Amino acid sequence: MNTASHSNRRHDLDALRAVAMLLGILLHGSLSFFDVPWPVQDTERNAALGLIFFNIIHGFRMPVFFVMSGFFTAMLWKGQKSKLAELTSSSVSLNTLLQTDFPQKQSLLP
Repeated sequence: MNTASHSNRRHDLDALRAVAMLLGILLHGSLSFFDVPWPVQDTERNAALGLIFFNIIHGFRMPVFFVMSGFFTAMLWKGQKSKLAELTSSSVSLNTLLQTDFPQKQSLLP
C-alpha cells in the first residue's frame, strides 16, 4: 500500500454532500407531518412548524447542491484542460452524459 500518494479527492465536500443528502431524507420523511400536498398525511399536522422546517432545510440544502455542482464542474473543467489542448463545453457535456444518462437507461433494462 502506497501511503505517499496524494489524492485530489475533497473529503470535506464529500461530508457536506452527505449531510445535505441526510437532510433531504429527514425533510422528505417529515413531510407527512406538515400541511403540504404529500401522498401520505398524518392526522397531527403543524403548518407553522412545517413551513419553518421546510424553509430552513430546503433553503440550505438546494443551494448547497447547486454550488457543489458548479464547483465539481469547474474541477472537471480544470482537470481536462491539462489533458486536452482545447476544452469545449461539448466535452463536459459528453462526460456528464456518460456519467448520468447511460447508467439511467441501463437501469430501465429488464
